[in-house]
Amino acid sequence: MKAGKLDIIGKSYVSVKGGIKTKGYNIYIRDTMLLASAAAQSLKALGSMHGIAKLELDEASYLDMGLFLKKEPEKYKDYALNDSEIVLAHGVFVLDFALKMGVSKMPCSLGSLSRLCLKRY
Repeated sequence: MKAGKLDIIGKSYVSVKGGIKTKGYNIYIRDTMLLASAAAQSLKALGSMHGIAKLELDEASYLDMGLFLKKEPEKYKDYALNDSEIVLAHGVFVLDFALKMGVSKMPCSLGSLSRLCLKRY
């Protein structure tokens, strides 16, 4: 199923066949959860895998991120940057693995990485 330049895999938006061109760059969209095993389907689990503790929030902050941002902008920023650090660490890990396997691009999912590796051997 296509949504403009984005594809939908499960409930995730990704760019499979081509990036989104903007300002001279091709931007490829990936969802970290598609690049994680079934046992690591949370940022907390992924962070643990890479030695990065996920910052925890109280339930009220989770339920109303807008209010959390207004009340505690610095804590909100720390929380958002921590989540981004986990995603980046896992993305670099997957890309490094793919490159070592002879795959020259970031896969869309673990399944596509398997397929690309099998094609090479």
